[in-house]
Amino acid sequence: MTDASGNSGAASNANSKTSHRPGTRTLAPLRRVLPFLAPYKLRIFGAVIAVFVAAGTVLAFGQGLRQLVDKGFSSNDPDLLDQAIMVMLALVVFLAPANESRFYLVAWIGERVVADIRRAVYSHVLSLSPAFFES
Repeated sequence: MTDASGNSGAASNANSKTSHRPGTRTLAPLRRVLPFLAPYKLRIFGAVIAVFVAAGTVLAFGQGLRQLVDKGFSSNDPDLLDQAIMVMLALVVFLAPANESRFYLVAWIGERVVADIRRAVYSHVLSLSPAFFES
């Protein structure tokens, strides 16, 4: 069975259920987390830098691999192959600490923010009057 728009009944029901949910496409509630992120600006900056370094290194790794295959293996020059392998090794040396820094900083920031939110909620609950808990 199809409706006026040509959709089947099941598809129409699925679309109508998702279209009536207010606020499912907005990130506005996350604004309430911003005050909890403010004390960690320096670490957030470090995490962003680590993400960019790691992403750039992964992209460079692909180019280094391309150079290794195209120029290192196709030519009969062992010096060129050694140079390509050294470049790949250097990229790995950059990638490892960048990935570790990114993981550590993002996990640390997340745990601290959650702890701060819990502390704020607990403090708010303790500040409520006893009459609040009776009703």
